Amino acid sequence: MVTGLVLLARYRTPGRDLPGLLDAGTFAAAVTMLAWVYLIGPRVRGGPGWLGEAVPLLGHPAMDLVLFAVGLKLLLGSGRQPLALFLLMGNLVAVMTADTLYGLQRLNGAYQPGNILDVMWLAGSLALGAAALHPTMARIADQAPAGDVGLGRCRLAVLFGAALVAPVTMLVQYARGITHDIPVIAVTYALMFLLTIARMTVLLSDQRRLAITDALTGLYTRRFLEAELPIELARVRRTGGLLALFIIDVDHFKAINDHYGHPAGDRVLAEISVRLRGTTRLGDVLARYGGEEFALLAPNVHLDELSVVAERMRTRVAASPITVNADISLFATVSVGACAFPVHVSDQVELVGMADRALYRAKALGRDRTVVWDDVASATAVPGDGPSSAADSREARETRETRNAHDIRTTTA
Repeated sequence: MVTGLVLLARYRTPGRDLPGLLDAGTFAAAVTMLAWVYLIGPRVRGGPGWLGEAVPLLGHPAMDLVLFAVGLKLLLGSGRQPLALFLLMGNLVAVMTADTLYGLQRLNGAYQPGNILDVMWLAGSLALGAAALHPTMARIADQAPAGDVGLGRCRLAVLFGAALVAPVTMLVQYARGITHDIPVIAVTYALMFLLTIARMTVLLSDQRRLAITDALTGLYTRRFLEAELPIELARVRRTGGLLALFIIDVDHFKAINDHYGHPAGDRVLAEISVRLRGTTRLGDVLARYGGEEFALLAPNVHLDELSVVAERMRTRVAASPITVNADISLFATVSVGACAFPVHVSDQVELVGMADRALYRAKALGRDRTVVWDDVASATAVPGDGPSSAADSREARETRETRNAHDIRTTTA
């Protein structure tokens, strides 16, 4: 059963699921300590010959604890839990409870065959059978979507109660005049404290990641890029070099939304973000700057590389059609404006403003092109495949629409 549950947990969450693991560890530590204090410990201290008598009785509760820990990891993992999983956990709870009571009755000499324990074991078997027959069993091993395991009110209350088990047990044992279990309780208390600190650390890390990550594209947010800008500017002032800012805008994105719908627009943005990410280096900050705008903050770029980097992003986006769904594929292009500190501008406000003006210059020249702001406060268009006049702009738009329509007809056929 342990092997089966471990495999099931790996199927459901093949990646890292640290929050679920930490929560399961906290519950398992509390239950293990109680089992030691009230079930295993008294049998171990039973005097000479305890080993031969205790091992048969302790085998079930010891393995029940392992089952309980693995089952908790499965139940507390990320993703939606099907009803069959709860029925499976009902089986584990019923069996573990019956085995624990069986050990206590044997310890006190009160066990009699045919008592309520048989009903509990039978109930556990019925829960297992119901889980196997339930329709949701077909989806029990489906991979759960990655995501944060949040601390809801119920989960937080149960974790709080589990954290209080060790100190409450210590007070109870002290009141009873029993002190030989104090070291075990103290170690459990310290372990649960460390697990709680780790859980809070993971929660804070996840919250920070969510705060600086755009949900649709997986890129950094504009707020994060704006927070990084003054840090990079200060570094350039201190050590020298160049800091480049590229602002990228998707051409005719409103027409994509209007013609194909917002889900198609989201798919286009997600794919463009993947293509742009493929052009970045380690240390670059690529962010979603607005609705259909992206921004790249690139430190240590040579002045003659500005147009090269901008062109690389533009050509990567336009290289191949974007598959929206099984029937629709379309081409998308971007316009790029670039500016560098301290060659072109002297502060953060000017860096953003001049990069933005370079972008608008690229769009005014017909889109699907790159413009780098030079040091004489004028914009120079970088030669590319984009149009260079209003007539060429209309011709290019008609060509792109023809390509898109042809590609849609081809894909549909």
